[in-house]
Amino acid sequence: TGLFLPVISRGPGHGNAVALTFDDGPDPQTTPFLLGVLKHSGVQATFFVSGKKAENHPEIIGQILEAGHFIGNHTYSHDIWIMLRSAKVLEAEIQQTQKVLEEFGIRPSVFRPPAGVVNPSLKTILEKYQMDCILYSCRGPDFGNRRIKGLAGRIARKIKAGHIVLLHDGYPATRRFDPASWLKEIEKIIEAIAEKGLCIQPLCQLTSRPVMHIKKPGRSRAEETK
Repeated sequence: TGLFLPVISRGPGHGNAVALTFDDGPDPQTTPFLLGVLKHSGVQATFFVSGKKAENHPEIIGQILEAGHFIGNHTYSHDIWIMLRSAKVLEAEIQQTQKVLEEFGIRPSVFRPPAGVVNPSLKTILEKYQMDCILYSCRGPDFGNRRIKGLAGRIARKIKAGHIVLLHDGYPATRRFDPASWLKEIEKIIEAIAEKGLCIQPLCQLTSRPVMHIKKPGRSRAEETK
């Protein structure tokens, strides 16, 4: 994955910290309830959001930011084949999402590609927007919340200090998805991390790299949607 450009997939392994990240939201059927679980556990996470979903659900972006979490760029449309498109199309997807999120008073400095796939064009684009490419070192895998059963156990068996954990807060197009069961798995993951003697840190602390920049003071869209 580091063949085409520098990527960050973990933090230093000599400490006892890990970071939680959630992809593919925000979604009104899942994200607000996840925020409740994270608040109860005192956990700060990073949400790699779709620009289109952020545009459609501005109130949830406001909730994420108000709760003290962080936001990264996950393209506008979440096209899983985006790395097979032209450089012009890829840049437009990243740029459009940046513009959407700037309306909330933030400018993400991290990007996560859909499906974790990169291409040679991405390096130049991210350098232009002064962004880091963030991947992950630990996942279920949950296949975008299509495989929830036993998720916590799969994470617990793998997780080590320095890991960036990949999870999802999107609502999958499957009748088998049970939000209550999913939230229980998230709770179990947080508990398992603590039982292993690890702590959960914000991604920016784990990697010593900024995740997002706050724009100059002023009334942001996040404030307007409260």
